[in-house]
Amino acid sequence: MKKGYLFAALRMLDAEYFAEEYLARVVPLLKRSGARIVASSDRPEIVEGATDRERVVLIEFDSFKSARDFYHGTEYQAVIQFRFNSADAHVYIMEALD
Repeated sequence: MKKGYLFAALRMLDAEYFAEEYLARVVPLLKRSGARIVASSDRPEIVEGATDRERVVLIEFDSFKSARDFYHGTEYQAVIQFRFNSADAHVYIMEALD
């Protein structure tokens, strides 16, 4: 089965609130789901294009379905407002190539 990935590029509105309210809730959910944060950076090197997103994160799931189920699941949807309150994001769910 191919892995699934969630990629998010974020523009922080309130980094302290994001860390204290959103991350404190979402990290335990990710761990329970078996997800793994593969990469995360507050200063990604942008080599092409322009963006106002200063934080990126790549999270690996056992499958594309697992990634979708996590994002659309009731547990994550119960905490997503904390992210909406503290960051503007572009979020993508992708399936591995192999």
